[in-house]
Amino acid sequence: MLPRDPRPPPRSAVWTGAFCRVLVLDDDDLIVRSVARALRSRGLLVEGTTDPAEAIAWARREAPHAVISDLHMPRSCGATFLTTVREIAPNAMRVLMSADPGFRPDVGSLAEARVHALVEKSQLGALAVVLVAQLRGRMDPAATPSERVALAQRVAQGLARPAHEDDAHRHRTARWAASVATGMNLGDDEVEQARLGAILHDVGQSTIPPHAYARAGSLTPAERAVISEHPKAGMRIVDAMPALRAALAVIETHHERQDGRGYPGGLAGEAIPGPARAFRVVDAYDALRQGRPYAPARSHDAAIAELRTQAGREHDPHAVSVLSALGEEALTDALR
Repeated sequence: MLPRDPRPPPRSAVWTGAFCRVLVLDDDDLIVRSVARALRSRGLLVEGTTDPAEAIAWARREAPHAVISDLHMPRSCGATFLTTVREIAPNAMRVLMSADPGFRPDVGSLAEARVHALVEKSQLGALAVVLVAQLRGRMDPAATPSERVALAQRVAQGLARPAHEDDAHRHRTARWAASVATGMNLGDDEVEQARLGAILHDVGQSTIPPHAYARAGSLTPAERAVISEHPKAGMRIVDAMPALRAALAVIETHHERQDGRGYPGGLAGEAIPGPARAFRVVDAYDALRQGRPYAPARSHDAAIAELRTQAGREHDPHAVSVLSALGEEALTDALR
């Protein structure tokens, strides 16, 4: 069962828009009732069942906005069930729950399900946050640039995984990516792509098992393969959010390298969209300035020097030059 929390939920996890229908399937009736109660308290309309056939019939009849399923069930495989949901209710958000720490969301029927979020059963308290964040992104029209930035921040807050991907990191890289994109003489539309992409680039990590990020040492080949799927998952998530689709180019290509040794497409040079090249260099700059558990923080000059050594390999030389020319003072001013 979900633990009872006497505190009111944060506003970001409460649905205040039009009615949203959510379907919950689990072979454990206690889980179904607990999840349904938790989601109803957040303003969602919830139907729960332990019967896969009943769930399919309900999905055909009601066109749900979101469908949540357990993975391992005696009468059904959750991945197969969600694949069927993808066929009969293609616009529904698909969420997988699991208590199995070793499953691979990138292979077999799990890959066919093309889920929009994955929640471990030990972390079901986060389910409403993830659900509301994606539903908000799907339904908020966000007509102006400032509204789109605010919406992107709310979506990213709900879907964030690694500790360093916090609001401050997204704020810095969004401002700096826009500045570098402007300095690269990209158009206004591409500047917005850089800004929104910086905020939303890693939302696909909400489909990656949390244990992949909890490892203290190096990733195993299987974990690396799972994590490398997050750009595609991010594309799937944000493509369902009309107001934020400008971020798609950066989400898809932010792990591509100038020398063609990145992923998922092995793109090189100017085949990588300009907004992604602008974002990649400021993302690396922020990592160098802030430091990581495995590397101390560096000064501005040391960070720029490191980026110059990677120009033409990891990074676009022009983007590195623009970032360097901006200088530390201008980069600080951009955050105000």
